[in-house]
Amino acid sequence: MNIHDYLIKYTKNINENDICNYDMENFDKFKKFIDNHYTLNHLKNNNYIKYVKVIRQKIVLMGNNNYEILINKINKIFKIMNENYLFYNINFNKYLFNIKKIHFLLTKRENNIEGEIQKFKELYNEYSKNNKIKFQILHTINISSRKYTLFNKYKRELLYLISEFNTLEEKYGIDQKLIDIVNSERKLIGKKSEYNVNNLIKKYIKHEDNSNLYYLENIDIFKLFRIKMNNDICKGEIDGLILKKENDEYVIEYIIEVKSSIKATFEDIYKIIGLKNFFLKYTFTHDIHINDIKLNEKSFSKIINEPIHNWLIYICNDQKNKIDKIDKSHLYFSYILKIIDYDFIKDYYINNNDNIIKKKFKLIIDNQDYINNLFLLWKNHIYLKQNSSCIYILK
Repeated sequence: MNIHDYLIKYTKNINENDICNYDMENFDKFKKFIDNHYTLNHLKNNNYIKYVKVIRQKIVLMGNNNYEILINKINKIFKIMNENYLFYNINFNKYLFNIKKIHFLLTKRENNIEGEIQKFKELYNEYSKNNKIKFQILHTINISSRKYTLFNKYKRELLYLISEFNTLEEKYGIDQKLIDIVNSERKLIGKKSEYNVNNLIKKYIKHEDNSNLYYLENIDIFKLFRIKMNNDICKGEIDGLILKKENDEYVIEYIIEVKSSIKATFEDIYKIIGLKNFFLKYTFTHDIHINDIKLNEKSFSKIINEPIHNWLIYICNDQKNKIDKIDKSHLYFSYILKIIDYDFIKDYYINNNDNIIKKKFKLIIDNQDYINNLFLLWKNHIYLKQNSSCIYILK
């Protein structure tokens, strides 16, 4: 059975009928979209992490000096601990969405110091009859014990200040526990999507005894070949490869990419285009081994010689039980518009001024042709037609 026929039985295959038009080039509609999707209440209920970012910036802009004073005090202690070889030189700002990681690192470091002391105590007992070595070990134990005492002193100060920081944020509606829950949910949703897709593809491989097909999960082709885009090595694994065995050689039939939403494919398609362009120019000098499978130039023949939509399959998660509204406006937000920035928070959330919306709208008007071209590029590569495409939505 053709894989597309198989997937249609278990997923929704998007087509041109799923395209909608927000008409962002109309100011009134653009403003309505912003007012509907960027109120603090909407952000809090639909994108809590973005909501927290806005509130934190508001706290600073509204002149609460205690906020930055607490952060500076915390960073100062981290610096002192690092200078005394007690702990890492951590920037607290980078852990604002994962404060529990600091608690974990502090506990781990404390356990390590305790382990050092215990190890030297055991050595002290072992060399109890050698006074010279005993003295050296005792000296080391004293140094480690002072280190342990100093570490705990700064640890208590840190935990107190972090607690004060959390209390301050709670007054503005920021809940650190909820941040942890949201982050965990995001990870679990991604893992569950990959799990469901992998099971779906494995069932296809087994369907009607497709014994000449093989499925590889989480393959970092970019790292294997050191593929670069804009002089930077691309990061991110290919979620899955379906290979077909022909005369003891393996050919990549399909690349499977699992995405959180359809709009995520707008950006990802450029990674795929870069992948194809890389192999169009690449000279194979030796075989590449992935697990027990050997890949050579023929293995990439379909990627090299055929259109992207012939070998790429996107499978997107539909966690809210509805299909994303597909519209080129997503491209505005991905490439030219960063709605929530310093000026937007200051004017829209604090001063209740819509001048910033007019500035954002001008960016749309100035970039219409650019966005239209990006949308057509995406549409062509995913082969969006009246009845089909290479994008599927998990039911």
